[in-house]
Amino acid sequence: MPLNCDGEKTDDDPLPLHDRPRQNDVPGTNEPHGLNPERRPTGDLAGYDEAIEYLFGRIDYERFAPGDNQPDFRLDRTAELFRRLGLSRFLHKAYQQADANLASSAASQPSVPAVESLAPGSPAPESIPIVHVAGTKGKGSTSTMVSAILSAAGLRVGLYTSPHLTRLNERFRVDGIPCRDDELTDLVASVRPTVETLDEEGQHASFFELTTAMAALHFQRRRCDAVVLEVGLGGRLDSTNVCASTVTAITSIGLDHQNVLGDTVEAIAREKAGIIKPNTPVVCGVRDPGPLNVISDVAKTNAAPIVCVKTDYDVGRPIETATGLRFRYRTVEPAVPGHVKFGDSVNLDIELPLVGHHQAENAATAISICRLLRQRLSQSVDADMPCGTSAEIDADASHAPSALRSFAERLTDEAICTGLRNVCCVGRLERFQLPDGRPTLVLDTAHNPDSILALCQAIRSRIGLKPDSAAFAHPIVLVFGTSRDKDIRAMTKQLSALADQIICTQYQTNPRAMLVEDVEAAFRETAGTAKLQLESIRDPIAALWQAIGMQHSGLRQAGIQQAQLSAGDQAPSASGDPVPGTVVVCGSFYLAGELRQEIMRLCDPDAHVDHRAERLLSRS
Repeated sequence: MPLNCDGEKTDDDPLPLHDRPRQNDVPGTNEPHGLNPERRPTGDLAGYDEAIEYLFGRIDYERFAPGDNQPDFRLDRTAELFRRLGLSRFLHKAYQQADANLASSAASQPSVPAVESLAPGSPAPESIPIVHVAGTKGKGSTSTMVSAILSAAGLRVGLYTSPHLTRLNERFRVDGIPCRDDELTDLVASVRPTVETLDEEGQHASFFELTTAMAALHFQRRRCDAVVLEVGLGGRLDSTNVCASTVTAITSIGLDHQNVLGDTVEAIAREKAGIIKPNTPVVCGVRDPGPLNVISDVAKTNAAPIVCVKTDYDVGRPIETATGLRFRYRTVEPAVPGHVKFGDSVNLDIELPLVGHHQAENAATAISICRLLRQRLSQSVDADMPCGTSAEIDADASHAPSALRSFAERLTDEAICTGLRNVCCVGRLERFQLPDGRPTLVLDTAHNPDSILALCQAIRSRIGLKPDSAAFAHPIVLVFGTSRDKDIRAMTKQLSALADQIICTQYQTNPRAMLVEDVEAAFRETAGTAKLQLESIRDPIAALWQAIGMQHSGLRQAGIQQAQLSAGDQAPSASGDPVPGTVVVCGSFYLAGELRQEIMRLCDPDAHVDHRAERLLSRS
């Protein structure tokens, strides 16, 4: 069955519009995060739609906006959910030691030791190889790259990422393929009785706690050989941090989510370094000395060997190719005590089908993770000790020492190169080409100053390349919407210098959206006296149509062929034909998710669109 870039079947499993309710779709509740607990559906699940409704009825911190109550992060509650679901094999030793039958009262519940309080040097008890990735930007791409490499090595790999773009299923992938609707429905049905029992005991698990447990359950059922977990927010108190890890990684540190993580890069670094486990190696892609020193100190405290960019591995200057990048990855013998020795020096020539020099940095971090994982698995076998020490490991032959040795042997440099050559990162400078020489559409989830800077640099680096390559061209029309908790002025300053025309908009699927009027005001304030072509269109799809010069009726009835594209108004080329411009959509995961399916439909007007989410909304 042919697969698209999402790993989904292209003929009979199209991407539906959205699985998330709109921000004001729940009458009778003032809660910013979704349904009131009293309104949750009861009885058996009727199917996928009801499973989705049930999940989004939980407290959802992804929908919290500035000024809402602070999130109640409780890792002991998450660990208890794992234990009751039979997922102890995923848990770190700190959480395996707790009694599986905690008191029903949350107030009298015994505290579970924090990971960071464990004695340095204590072994991690993982019974399945787990890679745990945090970072301000790059963590999603890096996690996807690690998964692609492990799959290329012949392992069955579970990948858990967040948030999703268009479907919740995207968060739970095995070998790059999202879980099916019936699998997701069954996962919700499996966790629901335990969740409701915990509710009765006063332990109300959040949406993200549930999806994290569902991911582990899905990967256990699919008998994955290895798991890659992307942190949702921060690290220290993130639900994924109850899990043991074989290798941890921190891709970058920047200012984002300051209302939760802290106001300085050093404070944010300390939160993200909370995923570092005792005696567990960590890869650090951070270059800024301030946060790097924080991460190094936490690693030292936990006796965690560390590998750092520039000190232990580095990337030669990437070369732009027709399809992406070419660069050389090389290791450097460490001169710093406590840093990991990879063994023999290595130089790998990497072909990457992704745009942006920052992706070469992410790929280098992914390579270092996989090389460390190979070393870690080999050392576990050589010590006659499997990678995990839980009682369940003896019953699972797939993670016996012989299997771990096989895993390590498969993680060759060839597998690394093959995995990266075939990787696909949806929503990361993702290109769509409209038919008949129309403008290139670029979709990117950049949503903070650092990722916006990387986006702008990537686009500038490819302006003027040959038309048959992955090139961009002026005029550049920007469709931008973001969240209220973002540093919008730092983003608008960079984007104003890039775009020829800007269309401000407001995503509709999350109450964190910044009002379109505030987005426009920020651009005007940033521009000052400079001339700026700027307009505001609240509806994102209408904003996209405007960006490519389409009227609503023309799009629906006449199609692409009769559209007049404003991004194609550049001066004629040498052949006399207009040079197509570039439409860039960025500012938020939620904006990207709302527009991605519409962009796909524009590229293929006959594509089927599943409006199940619209049916969900009409029932609310």
